[in-house]
Amino acid sequence: MSLSDQFCVVRHKKSFFDLVNNKLDITFANEQEILSLIDAKNFDEVISFAQQLGKLIVITRSDKGSIAIQKNEVVECDSQKNLRIVDLSGAGDLFAAGFLHGHVNNLSLKAFKISDLICSILSFSNSSRFSNETLSLFLNKNFQAFHASSLSNNLPSLASNPS
Repeated sequence: MSLSDQFCVVRHKKSFFDLVNNKLDITFANEQEILSLIDAKNFDEVISFAQQLGKLIVITRSDKGSIAIQKNEVVECDSQKNLRIVDLSGAGDLFAAGFLHGHVNNLSLKAFKISDLICSILSFSNSSRFSNETLSLFLNKNFQAFHASSLSNNLPSLASNPS
């Protein structure tokens, strides 16, 4: 589940906190949402909270990148630099989709970095919809960094699927 919006978190904090603590296996949030949820003063408190919780917490941090925390495993991913952002519509959904694709295919948390790459496709497009040609171009440009990882067997199929 995604915490959705900082206003929602503040307004329904008790319910969201109960969900994260007792009901959810995976929680997506941005930095402001998770800080509000646990009344944290700094991001180190968020990391400690997530580690103690033991569940999978995935946090986007805007230009600071993203972080996935599960038990004692903490994996950070830098944001893509020097992008010409045209439209951020759907960026969070693309990020979650990329992450969940890796998760359901049993890739390691380190493999979640592909979510940031998939999200960055938006810099090539005027909307959150993109062609196979755009996707192939993007993957060819950015795939080298992931060539040696377990993702190398999964990425090419993304570019070959019809849009």
